[in-house]
Amino acid sequence: MKSTAWAVPVIASMAWVPAAVASGGSAQIVFDTARATAQWDDSGRRAGLAVGLQVRNVYTPARAEVRVVLVQVTVADSDFPVTTSPQLTQVGNHWSYAGATSSNHRTSFNFVYSGLMESSPSENTSELDVVLVAQGHNLSFPQLVDFLATSPEAENAPTASVTVQ
Repeated sequence: MKSTAWAVPVIASMAWVPAAVASGGSAQIVFDTARATAQWDDSGRRAGLAVGLQVRNVYTPARAEVRVVLVQVTVADSDFPVTTSPQLTQVGNHWSYAGATSSNHRTSFNFVYSGLMESSPSENTSELDVVLVAQGHNLSFPQLVDFLATSPEAENAPTASVTVQ
């Protein structure tokens, strides 16, 4: 990761759909992948986080298809204020960035998966692969990264927490 390679695009203001959107429905989603690893710049400073995740629609004959998954990736805003924009490196098919929100000294980066995940057989989203760039200083590690996934078709809201090494 090169420090000169990062541009800071403007983040459009966008309302985020809360976890309460997961109402009714008969699908069940879980995280198949949830990882966060440190990224360094050319001078050896920890300058960001690489985040990868996949969500899966759990197989059961009676489960519904999933067409929309909302994912929040939450980090401490001392390192990643809401003005930070993720670098979408190898974004999988059907993923889009939906802006960031800040609350209680934490920033949540919001992503939307819009694609069909069937339940028979059990099917994953494509992998979301992004880099969150810190605000020009050496990050304090290990750092906790929280993941939350919801879907209008799902009956649960899975969460995961990852400590960055």
